[in-house]
Amino acid sequence: MAQGISEAREKDCAKHTSAVNVMARPGLAKVRQTELVAGILRVIAEYTDGFCAVRHADDKDLTTSGMVFKFSTDAKRAKFKERIPQYLHSAITTHLAISNL
Repeated sequence: MAQGISEAREKDCAKHTSAVNVMARPGLAKVRQTELVAGILRVIAEYTDGFCAVRHADDKDLTTSGMVFKFSTDAKRAKFKERIPQYLHSAITTHLAISNL
């Protein structure tokens, strides 16, 4: 039974192809803790499009290659990008580079 649930989850996550990369620019660490920002980004992404949106988003990537979030539609990807400044202060968002993949 657990294998069936896992297979269903993987099938659902395959639909998440609209990706966004969020990377911290130099200076973010001076403003806030990067781990907190990474956690908030994951919460926003999961709220926008479920667990699959955050599968490949690791804290450590925020300051190196960027956190990758994947969404099931372009509209949900756009909604995620709209929500970032709603939940994070402008002093933080100015230090984030957000781009579609």
